[in-house]
Amino acid sequence: MTKKTTRFSILLFIVLLTSLGVKADAAPSLNYGAFDVSTATFDSIALDVSLQETTPTDMTFNNDGTKLYVIGTDGDDVNQYDLSAPYDISTGVFNSIVLDVAPEDLAPASIAFNNNGTSLYIVGFVGDDINKYSIDPGNYSEAIANDGTIDNSNPLTIILTQETFQDIDTDNILDIGTEVTIGNIPAGLTPVMTLSSGDTVVTLTFTAAATAHQNINDVTDLTFVFDDTAFTGGDASLVSNSGSAGAFSSNVGIDFEDNVVINQAPTDIQIDGANSDMVDENVTNPTTIGTLTTTDPDVADTHSYTLGCSVSGADDVLFQISGANLQTASVFDFENPIDANTDGTYEVCIRTTDSAAGNLTYDETITITINDLNNAPTDIAIDGGAVDSLDENTIVGTNIGSLTNTDDGEDNTESYSYTLGCSVAGADDTYFAIVGDGLQNTTVFDFENPVDANIDNTYEVCVHVTETNGGLIYEKNISIVVNDLLESSSSSGGSSGGSVKFICKDPDASNYNASKFRRHKQSRCEYKTLTEISQCPVFTQHMRKSDRDGQLGKDKQELGVSKVISEIKLLQSTLLDTKYNVGPIDGIFGNQTEAAVKKWQVDHKKEVLAPWGISTPTGRFYQSSERWMNELLGCQDNVTLDNGVVLK
Repeated sequence: MTKKTTRFSILLFIVLLTSLGVKADAAPSLNYGAFDVSTATFDSIALDVSLQETTPTDMTFNNDGTKLYVIGTDGDDVNQYDLSAPYDISTGVFNSIVLDVAPEDLAPASIAFNNNGTSLYIVGFVGDDINKYSIDPGNYSEAIANDGTIDNSNPLTIILTQETFQDIDTDNILDIGTEVTIGNIPAGLTPVMTLSSGDTVVTLTFTAAATAHQNINDVTDLTFVFDDTAFTGGDASLVSNSGSAGAFSSNVGIDFEDNVVINQAPTDIQIDGANSDMVDENVTNPTTIGTLTTTDPDVADTHSYTLGCSVSGADDVLFQISGANLQTASVFDFENPIDANTDGTYEVCIRTTDSAAGNLTYDETITITINDLNNAPTDIAIDGGAVDSLDENTIVGTNIGSLTNTDDGEDNTESYSYTLGCSVAGADDTYFAIVGDGLQNTTVFDFENPVDANIDNTYEVCVHVTETNGGLIYEKNISIVVNDLLESSSSSGGSSGGSVKFICKDPDASNYNASKFRRHKQSRCEYKTLTEISQCPVFTQHMRKSDRDGQLGKDKQELGVSKVISEIKLLQSTLLDTKYNVGPIDGIFGNQTEAAVKKWQVDHKKEVLAPWGISTPTGRFYQSSERWMNELLGCQDNVTLDNGVVLK
């Protein structure tokens, strides 16, 4: 707290002692007529004091002639005038009424100071006494900024009479610590003693800032001890008030002000040092995304965080705050964004509240993006499902179905490999193999004699899929159901000398799949006999649509080739029984019959088209088509075709 005192100036006078120890008030010199009033002439009325005192009775100067003090019986006070030129009263400017002496004497007549200006003496006509006043030389004050720096506008000045300061290094600075020691300097302040007036005056100022600068850190007295090297004469003991016999008290201190704290609002919020952050997809809740921090002009403030902005963020509900941590409150999927803009950039508005008076706040929207991770597949299917089927008695190496998997739709291109190498093997893995993405049988299954672990014709196979790029895996058990086929035997004979197996499938069976089994109903299977089919071999003729009129059968009929017509009718009947639309059974290989043959070839492309290295159906019933149809009808051995090729 600043002390309110009457302050004339901060002046300290140091005078040289003679060798006899008597203080000399003036240096010996020749006067050349000085003090001879007979030679005096009136200059002018140089300073009018009537506005302050109409009956002046006395006056005096301070020791350097820069201040004039006037006393009188009208105002009963001391008036101070500042002189821009020492002792030149024409430059005087009234400063203020600095001291009211009426309580002590109503008719002050004379004024005097002691040598260092710390005592004032007034004598008057009323009290018949001499009144002494102690003068506080004043203190240094903390700068307005209250930051520990010092206001040097009215510094302490030390005036040396009959001696000069030595200034050994001629830098016009009295060296602190070697030439003079100053006591009670607050930590952080740097004292500077600047020489002037021919090295007879030194002025104390301060730079830097005090580290502690509250009222309790006030300094009441700066002390001085001068070293011999400070003076030209080289002997500090000859200088009064030099502190040579102990620290000399200046009675000048330093006043600090308590900081007036004005709380200021925060100005910024960051998460992990930035205004945006990211989090991995699919992490569990709550996962910490990052740590929130606040920029605040009041560095000592602490802060709390909420999602309570005056205007909420578009995606606030998907997040939460715990302490100073922003956390997830939802599971995020990079491929399926759920932010308001569905662009994968989530906008969250954070409010920070400071701990100081008023609890000031600041709101800011930060953005959170989701990292796309390479996730493992989540499902495996065979021909689009978890269950597939295989007819009994199917030869080894038959492709049962194609394996696919469900991945999370990542942008990067993935490829996959399939094996039977699950961590826990399927109960019936040994009866199957995987070639590429196809599941195949390694055993010929007999519906009447199941070999699966549960002996129920449902074979459990565990498939293991691996991402070839990311290496992530997934395993799943799929089921393969063995279909029971109706079998019919006859002793009517034929070139094969054995029975004929019909491919019949009951559409009412629980494992019937209409899209996979394009076969006739059981009722149609029952009336098929060897008599109708004739005898093995069944199909021996090459058949195709005529290049001329689309009626090859008619062409052949005209040529008397009845066997071709018979086989066309049999082909049409067999295809119709297996639900292929051939049109009328008329022995004519027309457009409808060709279309039905193409569909049948696609359904049996491995056996019909693959041997020729093609995938597009031809519609022609030639060697591979004849071989496979004969085999399906039980006539696969030693069949001689019309071109002489023997099918074995």
